[in-house]
Amino acid sequence: MAYPVFFFGRRIVFALSAVCLGDFLFAQLAIQMSVSILMIVYLLQFKPLESPFANRIELMNECTIVVLTYGLMHFSDFMLEPEDRNMAGYIYMAIVLTNIAVHLIILIRDTCIKAKFVCRRCSNWCNRRRSRRQDVQIQIAALPARAPVVTLQEMVEDYRNPEQSSIQSEICS
Repeated sequence: MAYPVFFFGRRIVFALSAVCLGDFLFAQLAIQMSVSILMIVYLLQFKPLESPFANRIELMNECTIVVLTYGLMHFSDFMLEPEDRNMAGYIYMAIVLTNIAVHLIILIRDTCIKAKFVCRRCSNWCNRRRSRRQDVQIQIAALPARAPVVTLQEMVEDYRNPEQSSIQSEICS
């Protein structure tokens, strides 16, 4: 349960190093690399997340952060040639895009699995509903025929002339 505390502490260290060490790029990078390496060690040692897959993804993210933090040195005065900086930028973008692509693939895969599950549930629900409708239709078909519809006028005539009742003859026949 200490992982959220470390995660938050890392953000605090980043903010403090950016504010307090604004003129010392290499000190900021060294601090960030140290914190990232400590997070990698923590992830490998304690595996704080729910599933092994989530732990591996978080470990991949931390390794990506270490590589990208190391790559930031190439954008300082350390590398003087513009062509080299340009190539370092392309490599930096490739690493970031690879990380994003991995996360998108995982997201799409999980969405497809959930959509498949929802479609199966919907299909099962529709099949049960269709089956119930057929059962009701069978039960309705099994019911005896309805008594003839009698109008108010016929009822009045039958009341006046009980010997010539058309209603009784229809019901009895």
